[in-house]
Amino acid sequence: MKYFLKIFAVFWITCAVFVQTQSQAQTTNYPDKPIKLVIPFAAGGSGDIIGRLIAERLSGLWKQPVLTDNKAGAGGNIASDFVAKASPDGQTLLLAANSHVINSSLYNKLPYDSIKDFTALAGVAYYSLFLVVNNSQPANNFNELITYAKSNPGALTFGSAGTGTPTHLANELLKNVTGIDIIHSPYKGAAPATTDLLGGHIQAMFNNPISALPFIKSGKLRALASTGPKRSVSAPEIPTVAELGFPNYEVGTWFALLGPKGMPLSIVNKISNDTAEQLKKLEVIVKMNTEGIEPWIRSSSELSQILVQDQAKWGQIIKEAHIKLD
Repeated sequence: MKYFLKIFAVFWITCAVFVQTQSQAQTTNYPDKPIKLVIPFAAGGSGDIIGRLIAERLSGLWKQPVLTDNKAGAGGNIASDFVAKASPDGQTLLLAANSHVINSSLYNKLPYDSIKDFTALAGVAYYSLFLVVNNSQPANNFNELITYAKSNPGALTFGSAGTGTPTHLANELLKNVTGIDIIHSPYKGAAPATTDLLGGHIQAMFNNPISALPFIKSGKLRALASTGPKRSVSAPEIPTVAELGFPNYEVGTWFALLGPKGMPLSIVNKISNDTAEQLKKLEVIVKMNTEGIEPWIRSSSELSQILVQDQAKWGQIIKEAHIKLD
């Protein structure tokens, strides 16, 4: 009996060593086959541009194709759900924006947990929004606009790229920190909102740099403030809302790499370190800055904290504004 027990024990030890060796080999050789990068945005937008840029850079570094897969729709929920259900082997990654954690407060039921069902991998990119008005508006600067809004409650209509988007939440946070009363007019994207702003159908909006900068530089729109923690490298002459007297105001759109929960630490560290390395390259910085975007280097642990903090911050704003999408 003891002989058979000894044989049995040796068998299981051998199996355990084999599994561990195979696991180590897989993580050491990562990636040894093509990677899928799921992009929750339609082709051509800022998220798609960023996703394809990082895929191209990692492909060259890893000598393995990083194939982009656009799964737009439902505010990014389709893409997030797909990645949440993927194997945690590092072969399927998600280019998430901060809408990934915002959606947990906008939708009553999601088929995944925005934080617990994912592995935070690396920060990728960030852009500030610009508060822009058309040339028919008398306000010459941010404080004049706020003063006018306080004296004329409900007189100003702010557009957005859609309900629950950062461009909308920027409106709600502005109301929160300044006490102004403005009307929100949601559009199906930044482009139609910008068109109506140029045409005078709305008076102001927080706009992304790709949509706003060409009109700011041509003089067709006036930028009164930017929304990031520091001035945008694309328009450093424009002050931030924070430096204009509202230090608690900050809104931007970040993009980051996430994977399914349970990814091996060695793969997590490789993706995090290699992504940071590429974001320091001058050609990457220049290409992003051309679009009004900046590299956003964040480690896995830093990104994990940001996911939790942003979910709480925007969850509170959404609750107070009674915003729901279903």
